[in-house]
Amino acid sequence: MHAQPKRIVPPSHSGVTPCKDVRVFDRIGQRGERIIPGYRYLQTHDGLYEAFGTQIDFGYLGLGRFVFTNELWGGTSHEVDGIPGDGPLDTRDWHDEFGNGRAYIDWKPFKHPELGEIEIGGWDQFATRMPPAELFIEEGFRNALFTLKHAESFAELEFVSVTAEPAGAGLVRLRLALKNKGVMPTDSAMAVQRKEDTPVEVSVQGGQLVMASLSDETFTDVRLQKGRIEQLKIPRIASEQIQYAELIIKAKPGTELKLTAHHPRAVDAATSVKTP
Repeated sequence: MHAQPKRIVPPSHSGVTPCKDVRVFDRIGQRGERIIPGYRYLQTHDGLYEAFGTQIDFGYLGLGRFVFTNELWGGTSHEVDGIPGDGPLDTRDWHDEFGNGRAYIDWKPFKHPELGEIEIGGWDQFATRMPPAELFIEEGFRNALFTLKHAESFAELEFVSVTAEPAGAGLVRLRLALKNKGVMPTDSAMAVQRKEDTPVEVSVQGGQLVMASLSDETFTDVRLQKGRIEQLKIPRIASEQIQYAELIIKAKPGTELKLTAHHPRAVDAATSVKTP
């Protein structure tokens, strides 16, 4: 038996989430539903209510991060033997069965020292807004597991291939393929839209970088990187996408060149290649 808390994502008020980001949220959120039975993956303003000035909106709309909020308990619905119920009597029945009568306290008269004759009773806070004490460990463990799975979804860079060939005049041409094998892109589409994105930087040690360019798979459509060249800069790399690039390096024959690919929100990659 499980209550039905929510795993909610931004935006909290009406707005448009880019389709590219929706697909990422779906992959992570639907995995969470499998990890924590009874949880529902919802977008805040569609599945819950409108809210303004929330932290998850700042994280996503302001910074472009893939943000989730987990409500650890939700006593407004229930499920018994796989049959959901959503009425107040159904909810009380579920809590009475599961909480052995502790979830709801029958109303009774009470003489308050200042308010006089009143009634006290109703839902216990450890059955509605937070789980009963005996479920803290289970709820905490499953939510922690989802948090770890969320972290595992970060972008993960990998050099698929790097080749080196002479280019004349003491120069070497490197052609590389860099893949993001993570669930998340290096930057969300919202981060790009908000200009909060950060390029992947590919650095070379052992030689002097003279020219850097992005390319297609056949290395025929080359787009030269402008400005001062210190690293190759690659914009947003989507999940499972491979980005191709060409570098011109000044290096001696037989030199081992070490390449690193870095992004602040990705697992970095490193490889090496010898100049011919």
